[in-house]
Amino acid sequence: MKNYDQQIYYEMSGLDVFDNKVIEKPGRFDGTRARWKHWATRTRGFIRGVSLKLAGMMRIATEQKEPLTHHGWNEDEANLDAKLYSILSGLLDGEAMDVFCNVEEGHGLECWRQLSRDHEPKSVGHHRTRLMNILDPQLDQNLTFLQKIARWERLVREHVAMQPH
Repeated sequence: MKNYDQQIYYEMSGLDVFDNKVIEKPGRFDGTRARWKHWATRTRGFIRGVSLKLAGMMRIATEQKEPLTHHGWNEDEANLDAKLYSILSGLLDGEAMDVFCNVEEGHGLECWRQLSRDHEPKSVGHHRTRLMNILDPQLDQNLTFLQKIARWERLVREHVAMQPH
């Protein structure tokens, strides 16, 4: 009964409740561009389970051009940033860990911003190629019709998400 009472307390206090045993951690990221897309997607999903607010802060961090500081942040935001820092410390290797080691301790959002900046495609040519793949998708012939539709819809969502706001 005590766990139930504690869960109600957390829900009433507005804190996120997540049992991290329910979902598998995203795995380690070594900084290679080829692994970024899937790893970042899994990591964002995992973080949403930890805190919806932190997931939103990560999305905003990726849009920032300048390094992030805690200037003007409230205690809750700084604590969430420190939580992301702790999570990333166990998920990064290689070049990605080098980025992590070069940010100020407790600044997980700045690490996420830098990783996103370095790995998300941004060139005009990339956007053109993405659009061409939507207009004339060359999907694997071994896929079912529903799988092809799902992949095409993902291409459209990704293209829309990459557009400037």
